[in-house]
Amino acid sequence: ALKSRKKDFVGWLSFPALDLSYPVCQEKKVDQYLYVTFDGKKNSSGCIFMDKESSATFDGRSDFIFGHNMRNLSMFGSLKTLLRKGNEHLLEKNHYLYIYTEEKVIRYEIFAYYNAKAGSSIYSLVKTDEQYDAFLKMIEQRNVYKNHPTGDFGQRPEILTLSTCFGKAGGDTRFLVSAYKQKEWQNQSK
Repeated sequence: ALKSRKKDFVGWLSFPALDLSYPVCQEKKVDQYLYVTFDGKKNSSGCIFMDKESSATFDGRSDFIFGHNMRNLSMFGSLKTLLRKGNEHLLEKNHYLYIYTEEKVIRYEIFAYYNAKAGSSIYSLVKTDEQYDAFLKMIEQRNVYKNHPTGDFGQRPEILTLSTCFGKAGGDTRFLVSAYKQKEWQNQSK
């Protein structure tokens, strides 16, 4: 239904632990959705979006979804609550995020959150096993998520990363949350 309204719609993101739920579009040109909403209106909140390098079917080895870090906690503004002292429990019982597409439902298990610089190699496209292993190592070196689930990365599951600005407005620090594809099933609500 949403795909018929918006051709760039690729799925719906749900992150229950943070009460985060938004449609996801995939940009055709750089920063297309930075200040344009899902409905095509200009707005400082923009839209939750994937870059054009990520897989619209969520089967890339390292896909990224971007959103603004809004002060009112909308868009990806609530991600920063994971870093607040005393909030370590937020992911204890529900450390999953979900992607709903017209064809499938995908459950990802969150295993890391961390800071990185905009444009750092963490954002590089991952195509080979060697690149995947290096990508995973970069995440592990930055990870501040204590007591995170230990996934089985031997089969190199697809990794989905949420990315938002962090710190001063206009700064180059980003806050990222990474999760690996744990389970996928057909969407029965088609």
